[in-house]
Amino acid sequence: MERRLCPRVTHSVSRWLWPDCIPAPVSGDTFLSYGGWLLGFLTALLGRQGIWACTAAVEAAVHRHLDEQLHFLKGHDPDFLSDIILSIRDEGIAHLRHAEERLVSRSVAFSVLRGIISLATDTLIWLSTWEIRRG
Repeated sequence: MERRLCPRVTHSVSRWLWPDCIPAPVSGDTFLSYGGWLLGFLTALLGRQGIWACTAAVEAAVHRHLDEQLHFLKGHDPDFLSDIILSIRDEGIAHLRHAEERLVSRSVAFSVLRGIISLATDTLIWLSTWEIRRG
């Protein structure tokens, strides 16, 4: 059986929907992986509060991205894909709430850190979907 490239969808959704295909590579995947690793490593150096700030910022950015996907899918998609994205979004919301409950420090520095991480995450998401948008 020959395997084919499948559409690139959030997380590993493509593996669930099309088990016989290989997710389409996106240029920069290695950069995205290292960027995520570096972001986690640097915020871990700040201790638990840095980790929670990073988690909250990343989950908030991913939540916005998933909302954009759901908005796009309205009227274009069978409900099962939206249901999968909703499930992923619900898990992300749980992570976001968990992190925000543990954020003790509400200092300006951590607010700025969250803003920077959120912007970086939004940028990485934009880069990872750029090839899809340009066709």
